[in-house]
Amino acid sequence: MNTPRSINSPGQFNLVSSCFNHHYEHSNHNTMTGFFKKKVRFSRTSTVHLPATPQLYRSRSDSPASSLGPITPPSASIGLPGPTPYAYGYYGAPYDGAHAVVPGKYQAAPPAPPPARLPLAPVQPIRVAPSSSNSPHSSSSHNSRGSSSSSSQRFAIHRYLELASSHPAIVYNLLDHPSMAARHHYTLSPAVLAEPATSPALSSLTVKMPTSLPSAWDLQVAPRANGSFVTLGDVLEQLYAQLRVNINQRDFDHLRSSAERKEATAAYERRYRRYRAQDAYTREKKGGMKRVDFLRGKTVFLGLGRGKRSGVWILNTG
Repeated sequence: MNTPRSINSPGQFNLVSSCFNHHYEHSNHNTMTGFFKKKVRFSRTSTVHLPATPQLYRSRSDSPASSLGPITPPSASIGLPGPTPYAYGYYGAPYDGAHAVVPGKYQAAPPAPPPARLPLAPVQPIRVAPSSSNSPHSSSSHNSRGSSSSSSQRFAIHRYLELASSHPAIVYNLLDHPSMAARHHYTLSPAVLAEPATSPALSSLTVKMPTSLPSAWDLQVAPRANGSFVTLGDVLEQLYAQLRVNINQRDFDHLRSSAERKEATAAYERRYRRYRAQDAYTREKKGGMKRVDFLRGKTVFLGLGRGKRSGVWILNTG
């Protein structure tokens, strides 16, 4: 391959120029005979300027760093420290040059003290107080207003049964089974339903119905869950069963006016229309009017208010 060289002398320039003019005139002569087309032809030789090749040399570790590349690391290597020949039982000991623990007067770490164990309080058994009906002083206690008030103060109702006018402790509709009773969107657990309904626990208690219902429907709650004391579940389940009893003509005549009878009938119709399934709808409708319909739509459980006598509470609905 011929390496083109640069034109350095005037003679060489004239030689190239004459070659160019010769080709130009020859092409011009040929094109003039035709359609007066001009063709320009260039010389096949090209002039390329090659820079001088730099001299190669080996880099040394003490050569200055170049700004175009990374710094060359030193050739000296640093080894990692070896493993400690002593156990980790020594703490706070100084290190020598080889990073090894120097044993001597340093003692092993003391063992951790055992965790403190708080004394557990003994489990207090549930004390069952005698009910007001079984007490020998029940007849004399309700004769005096002062003795009745002081006697009723000895018992406290369960926190989920406390009376609340706007925000009851539990959300419960007396039309539904007690298993639907909920608190904070969660149904009551069996452990909560097994708690005593009062403090101290009672072997029986009385729930009086609202004034819109006959006094003969007042409920005497018995301990059915454990046979010893009345639980929260006993109150809700027996109250539900008491209001699910069918009425008779005498009960219907207890309503004072025709407006109350219409309201009770409308409550009965709303109750069986709550069911979407056809079989449940038919079964509830054929069941007839029940005591809960006499509440005339006010079936939301608001709690139990304290009665005048000991062990007696009044049902409140809304």
